[in-house]
Amino acid sequence: MIRLLLACAPTFFSEVEVEVAEDMPTMVTLRWTTAARADSWVEVGPSTPYVRVEATSDGRQHEATIWGLRGGETHHFRLGAAGEEGPTFTEDQVFETGPMPHDLPRMTVDRVDADVLAGTAFLAPVSGQHLGVVLMDRDGELLWWAMPEPWDVTYSPAAVHAFLAPDGDGVIFNLFDAHIRDPPETSAFVLYRVGWDGQLREELSLPGGHHDFYPLADGSIAYLAYDVRDGHVGDKIVERAADGTEREVWSAWDQWDWYPAGEAEMEAEFGWSHANALDYLPEEDAYVVGFRHLNALVKVDRASGETLWVLGGDYSDFTLAGGSWFTNQHQVDLTEHGLLVFDNGSTDDGVSRAVEYRVDEETREVEQIWTYVASPPFYNALLGDVQRLGDDSLVVWSARGRADLVDEEGEVLWRVNTDLGTAFGYLTVVEGF
Repeated sequence: MIRLLLACAPTFFSEVEVEVAEDMPTMVTLRWTTAARADSWVEVGPSTPYVRVEATSDGRQHEATIWGLRGGETHHFRLGAAGEEGPTFTEDQVFETGPMPHDLPRMTVDRVDADVLAGTAFLAPVSGQHLGVVLMDRDGELLWWAMPEPWDVTYSPAAVHAFLAPDGDGVIFNLFDAHIRDPPETSAFVLYRVGWDGQLREELSLPGGHHDFYPLADGSIAYLAYDVRDGHVGDKIVERAADGTEREVWSAWDQWDWYPAGEAEMEAEFGWSHANALDYLPEEDAYVVGFRHLNALVKVDRASGETLWVLGGDYSDFTLAGGSWFTNQHQVDLTEHGLLVFDNGSTDDGVSRAVEYRVDEETREVEQIWTYVASPPFYNALLGDVQRLGDDSLVVWSARGRADLVDEEGEVLWRVNTDLGTAFGYLTVVEGF
């Protein structure tokens, strides 16, 4: 913890105390006093112009916490206060954030346009050489991170998804056993909530959970879990309420009879249905779940648990009007036309891609309308993510530790690569940087 006292002018403001968080050098707290009761704030930035940050006030005492700064750099700020004749400001001042640790993932960024992704950062789960989650800006600079101690490496713990905490204080993310334990219900799945100051707020173990989760607005957590019946490992959606009670929303066993996954060793390792992505559509109060071994996406009504449709695979409710189906897919994103899918493809083809389909839920027809393949093409065996950002698309080649932002023509506008031996999970876009 580092505290600095900086002189302020005019005399309406006291000296300001700057405190760098002990466990997160990219977060600072500023405290100051005004000569009279007033609404006061701080404006901060790498240089001017500033960004305004509101303070919490108790009469003449004021405090503002700023997170997501770059570490080991000089940052400019000034204090402001409202007055009868307009706002009063101090002169420009500076403070230093703390030095960055040396054992964090390193990101390398290429971009073609200075304005691309302006104000955008990404929550990026990482696995392999590093394990946890980082918040990185568009230049690949790390603004925040959390790296829990891994458990038994025999089961290859992996980080898959991260979200801003519902209360605004930090991030909630998961680690899970990438290899099923015996029995599967004992497989580790842990949710961590870590504050912007780097302090652990909560650690929640959900044995038998795997891959993905989604924090809901009502405080519930929806997550994927193994569902073992007759010696075979299927999947289900479970919701855990804030009071700790759980309910099963839907199970693959209620939709299909046992479906052989193909090679016996694949089923033993991942289960016959192999759910790997869970998304929630708040406007419809429905889930979309991806099943790798079934080459299918399933839409489920949250309240009733009814299967609304199956898209892809042998039991698809949709007819493909043009293009080609996805195989072994992972994350999806809802677009104005339908669905954007990360299509891992087969090992025989050896090519992964992002593909968008126009989806007509009334006629039950789908049509491929866009696709992007890396140049040169390659196969992404593990995970994979896609998101539509305006007119552009973010494509995350998870196993490669790489993400591309591409335009409608497939031109790469921005690319980030992380350390050799480090993989990305599913990325979450955070605006306001």
